[in-house]
Amino acid sequence: MNLFRKINTAIQLQKNLAEIPGISNKLKNIVTPNDIQKLVNLIDSKFSEDVKHKSVEAASLQKNLAVIPDITSKLKNIATPEDIQKLVKFIDFKFTDDVRHKAVETAALHSGAAVRRILGHDGLRISVLTDKPVAIDSFDHLHPWGTKQDNSKNLGFNNKLFDWHPIENLRVLDIGCSGGGFVKTIHDAGGLAIGIEGSDYSKLRARAEWKTIPHRLFTADATAPFEVITERNGNREKIKFSLITAWEFIEHIEELKLSGVFRNIEDHLDKDGVIIMSVSPNDDIINGVNLHRTVKPFEWWIEKTESFGFKHHSSAVAYFSPDNWIRYEQNAPNSFHLVLTRQSEEMPALPHLN
Repeated sequence: MNLFRKINTAIQLQKNLAEIPGISNKLKNIVTPNDIQKLVNLIDSKFSEDVKHKSVEAASLQKNLAVIPDITSKLKNIATPEDIQKLVKFIDFKFTDDVRHKAVETAALHSGAAVRRILGHDGLRISVLTDKPVAIDSFDHLHPWGTKQDNSKNLGFNNKLFDWHPIENLRVLDIGCSGGGFVKTIHDAGGLAIGIEGSDYSKLRARAEWKTIPHRLFTADATAPFEVITERNGNREKIKFSLITAWEFIEHIEELKLSGVFRNIEDHLDKDGVIIMSVSPNDDIINGVNLHRTVKPFEWWIEKTESFGFKHHSSAVAYFSPDNWIRYEQNAPNSFHLVLTRQSEEMPALPHLN
């Protein structure tokens, strides 16, 4: 498991555990290396192929967890196979040799910087031209939620992507980038990546990657026209992208404004370019406000994207599935992914189909 994913898993686990009354003071006594190792062994047995072990060790696990006050009533909600797997991943992260990880990560950053120098990316001056630098009437701006806390990334997705699109030819535009985590991982690998976010919440607070790569993250209302440009020798040039992504973004747009988003996508998509979107068909009500403005099923989105001139490729979804996605944990029941190209163009051949 990559370092970024482990960190995200650890954070999510801590959030889950924090909901259990009375656990905070007890964690210091229970989450020791020895106790954790015992728990790892129990969980490994729980997920072994031996059915008998699964039942025996599940009982032992519940017994161990029961020593934490008030946890018993929560076990039904927490001790599911998915939650236990999160715990396994968290423990794996907690007891990994941090020094080794730092060395590997540092080497990777050096390699990425070398690639950027070779490709000339560091010398590019990029800007975004728009009459609407902030989506001021967007519910996500007026009632910030994901824009103030999300920073999704998954190096598993990047690895699959680089096998499909060599980094020297890869140019990524991430619409609805929030904290810019995905953009930062492409940048660190040496690729050219730009993020567009409708709210200026993270920018004003220098949150997440807005403080590390501010020259690659920009604000703009994606429903209104914008241009991503670079300047070379005093000449402006519009950038075309081989990949445009939108992770848990498109359902936040009002149905009547979807055409504006897809016009921007069309304008910035390179020849034979690919669009990847993750979509939730569920309401997302936060503090009484439904942040998901276009709540529709998979079939509806297929028809809608076709009406804008794009076609879906299920083989590419299979290539990244089940968990090699930026939002690798399903955001909500029945969430799905779309991998689109222009109807007049063919999708680049997938590695396993060559």
